[in-house]
Amino acid sequence: MLVDRHVECFICHRPLIMRAVGSFPFSDQQCEECGLLVAIIDGSFPVVERLMMRSSWEFRNGDWTLPIVLDAMACETLVAILHRKWTFLPLKADHDVSQPEEDNWESSFRDLKSMKEKINSASKLMSGLALNSYVLKKFGKKSRYEKSFRS
Repeated sequence: MLVDRHVECFICHRPLIMRAVGSFPFSDQQCEECGLLVAIIDGSFPVVERLMMRSSWEFRNGDWTLPIVLDAMACETLVAILHRKWTFLPLKADHDVSQPEEDNWESSFRDLKSMKEKINSASKLMSGLALNSYVLKKFGKKSRYEKSFRS
């Protein structure tokens, strides 16, 4: 998937287009006007960010169907990344994650059929509570969404 990111030169304010392919880093771009080399440093979740950028681009260009799919993919990807991270966090101090451990995680995560189950499982790893229970505990009042997203 191609992703373009529109930035501005910090010195002369000329618009620049940075391009990335898939999960590879954005290519550096040199400003033709002032010669400044501009680089983008990816955040913690580059795949998620790129899905969202592409979704935004598609929406700005008149397509509203593909952004729905891309945003859903971004949400599920982020939940999977967080679930994996918080599953293996205790193990990282002791040893590198082995392939059987990785395979076991993939199998158990795949067994979580709905997004609700996946989100609640990730939330339990991070906070000890399902998402709705965490929100109720954190904010101390019932949400109007409580019936639609019960723990």
